[in-house]
Amino acid sequence: MLNSWSFFFRQKNMRNILSWWTGLWMLLFLGPMGCKNEVKELPAATGNLSELLVIADSSWQKGIPGQLVKKYFGAPFPGIETDPSIPLFDLRLVTPAQFLNTADLRTQRNCLVLLPQQQSTNSVIFQALKYRLTPAQKKTLQDSNVVAAHNLWSDHQLVLFVTAKDPADFASYWNRYLPALFQKLKNNDAYLVEQKIAAEESESKVENTIRQQLNINLSVPNGFELVQEKDSIIWLHRRLPMGGNCWILFRTMNSFSWPENTPQVKATFLSLLKNTLAPSALSLDGHLKISDQQILNGQIEKKDPHFLSFGKWQASTESTDQKGSFHGQLIQLNGYNKKSFLAATFIQGTGEFQREWMLTCELIFSKINASARP
Repeated sequence: MLNSWSFFFRQKNMRNILSWWTGLWMLLFLGPMGCKNEVKELPAATGNLSELLVIADSSWQKGIPGQLVKKYFGAPFPGIETDPSIPLFDLRLVTPAQFLNTADLRTQRNCLVLLPQQQSTNSVIFQALKYRLTPAQKKTLQDSNVVAAHNLWSDHQLVLFVTAKDPADFASYWNRYLPALFQKLKNNDAYLVEQKIAAEESESKVENTIRQQLNINLSVPNGFELVQEKDSIIWLHRRLPMGGNCWILFRTMNSFSWPENTPQVKATFLSLLKNTLAPSALSLDGHLKISDQQILNGQIEKKDPHFLSFGKWQASTESTDQKGSFHGQLIQLNGYNKKSFLAATFIQGTGEFQREWMLTCELIFSKINASARP
């Protein structure tokens, strides 16, 4: 899927490719299992972007299950260099009793429940779910050890359940479920990003320029200004709080052959980034300094085809050396006369703002192919 992050899979040392495909197969199961329950007048979900509430008893929090959750979901966000580091998700661990007895916790947007298998049907939290989970969801949890449910205590809430016989059993199949769980969380957070974009007035002047020059219909959040427009290249800029900046690059070009060899596509992607002239406010000599080592991950999505990556960038201006994080996508547009499209964002500022805008731009870029006009 477009929003998958290869760095997340690559760094997890999955045993083999079969485990990865099994994880994706579980995602197919999680889809129908996670159908929204018919619950009326639920309060709005609470919690910010990239927050994850983990519900487990104290022994599992301190043991292997808690360690694995912290290792993967609490891993540093790629490309963002801050002290302390900014994680993929801000984690908060609570016990089942704390969760059930605290109204503010029960309405959290993203929840991950870890249960010993022998307690999965007798635990206090499962008893509380008897009338919230559907019979099919209960059976799936018992048969497959994992289930996703929406809107149990709040609107647009996602609750993920994972059970295991013991901590060692949990560790043995964690990688199998990891891609599907991660994608479910990303999809749920995408709604929050979409709401934020929708709440801002769109930048119609910028959108019109993109439409006229590149034949792409995109919603651009308010606050971005056009800073450079030349031929098939457009640069946008928006100031972020606390002195931060967000630049966005859009560029169309003749398509190229998409080999299955990821390093070759990665090299093309890197060359395009380095040879696309940047605005003087971003780089005095017009070039960004990005090395192969600074592209922290890269993945080809063969369906479109598509290449996406996260990493780090550097540049120099008259007053200072600048650096920050970037997210880029290289897309072959469907029905577009064999054109390819480069989209990238370069962000500097506090770690939390970098993470927020990396996720925002990732969502904007994900709609490019669907918005392309032949």
